Amino acid sequence: MEVLRNNFDAFLPQIEEAIASADFIAIDTEFTGLGIGPDYNIEYLDTVQERYAKGRLSAEHFQITQYGICPFQWDEDAKQYLAKPFNCFVFPHKGNHAFGLDRQFACQAGSMVFLRDNKFDFNTWISQGVPYVNNDDEANARMKIGASVTMELSITGANRVFVEEAIVNIQDWLQNSPDQTLNVPCPTSFHRRLVHQEVKKRYRFNGALKTSGADDAVAITKLSVEERSAPGNDREHQLLKELEELVGFRKVIELVSKSQKPVVGHNMFLDVLQTFSSFYKTLPIDVREFRNEMHSLFPLIYDTKHFAHSNSTVQPHIPKSVLADVFKKVSNKPFEQPQIALASGFDGYEAGNESRYHEAGYDAYVTGVAFARMAALATSTAPGERISMTHQAMLDSVNKLHFMRSDTPHLDVAADQPAAPLRTGVFHVHGFDEGITYADVQREFDDLRPVTVYRFRPGSCFVGVRDPDVVHEVLKGYGSRAPDPAEGANSFPYEIETYREYADRAERRTGDAEAGSSPPRKRRRRMAAEERDDAAAGRSSKAKDVARKERKRLRKEAATPRTGPPSSNCSVM
Repeated sequence: MEVLRNNFDAFLPQIEEAIASADFIAIDTEFTGLGIGPDYNIEYLDTVQERYAKGRLSAEHFQITQYGICPFQWDEDAKQYLAKPFNCFVFPHKGNHAFGLDRQFACQAGSMVFLRDNKFDFNTWISQGVPYVNNDDEANARMKIGASVTMELSITGANRVFVEEAIVNIQDWLQNSPDQTLNVPCPTSFHRRLVHQEVKKRYRFNGALKTSGADDAVAITKLSVEERSAPGNDREHQLLKELEELVGFRKVIELVSKSQKPVVGHNMFLDVLQTFSSFYKTLPIDVREFRNEMHSLFPLIYDTKHFAHSNSTVQPHIPKSVLADVFKKVSNKPFEQPQIALASGFDGYEAGNESRYHEAGYDAYVTGVAFARMAALATSTAPGERISMTHQAMLDSVNKLHFMRSDTPHLDVAADQPAAPLRTGVFHVHGFDEGITYADVQREFDDLRPVTVYRFRPGSCFVGVRDPDVVHEVLKGYGSRAPDPAEGANSFPYEIETYREYADRAERRTGDAEAGSSPPRKRRRRMAAEERDDAAAGRSSKAKDVARKERKRLRKEAATPRTGPPSSNCSVM
């Protein structure tokens, strides 16, 4: 089902019924971009807070273009699940200027081309996308409505002449014309606001007139006695009614949240962040606060990519966890159960229709099918039986959002996040000349192969050593030395320390700064370095504010002592 602005109200009751009767609800989103550069790019050694900060920045800067939602309902008579996919175009329409909702967002060229190549209709998105505002935006708009209604515009000079001439014409129309409507020409939007204001002020004693705006005029209409007594003729009521219409697609997310049904997605970390930011409220800076809020919004979340990687029964059958590959695997043995069919009226998403991939409604449907088939295998569900969401395999996988390319495999939305890995095979290499290249570092540690270089920056990087038998030899044989010509041109001066030493040193620096004990010169150096980073990254003013808040949060987090049992050596991939 394709859901647009002009049919959203008609479809909403059907969506509500599908959600209410569902066993679980699969979702998928398409975006205007993901982000590139150091502020966005995920890295293997990201902490949970760093990974969240990068995702949050992406969600704040880019917008959802399509939202796919597919409730799956168990049909006891047919012994199968019925899927009801909805493909919803969504667009942040601005509404009346009084709302302050003319939102700005970024578009990434690669993402736009990707959408075009997958037959995304940009005209439909802009003209017929269902509007939406989150709770914070709605609250701000309501405050601005109150201010716009109560604030009186000052009238001076030529504007006063314009208003007085308009009032003379209105009086003449009221006394001498049988016409029900008078159009007052207005050269600018400011003049239209003046006409609205003065008509309301001068004729409010009996509510005899109603004003409505147009591009170049204000239409003034005589009201009957019945119309005068009817509610909703004042401007504030009209604005509030328009704002309620702009809430739009958020109503669907509120229905999902109210249902408390399991929400399913594939590699859904960014989908969840975008859903939270667009339809709930502003994303908090602290990942711990986000976890608590997200768990309140969707108390049961299943990420099929995490499920495919982590479940010991399923994982051997899923060598590749890209959604299309997963769907192919679950369409064959040993994933015969459960049977799944599209509900009556939901045509076009039949299995194997690969041309529909990256249409959010289809991807949500495919994700739900993959979830049901993997869950059935993991729980040993018999043919014709309903999947038990209380089975231990399901409890082990719930509320874990998959992290790509990370030694922290997931973000746990509900339970305490596991202790960060100790990374005993990772070393911080620093203090080398800025002319040293990535390849130079690789050659320097070539004898320790296999090694991986992470977070290469001018003058510093991290080196991951995979062989645990040589980890304890690294500090003895490398670093703190001048280059030896006998060793060839590959050697260069640098310092090396364990990841733990690096983290502890960072915590001490942060702790000193938070306690106010850092010498002013050091604080100035840090601020100057941060300003250089902002300039080098070409950050906008908004991005600079976000980056500053993030750095402060990371310094505070780093000052908090870490707890938890030791983990095994870092496995560098």
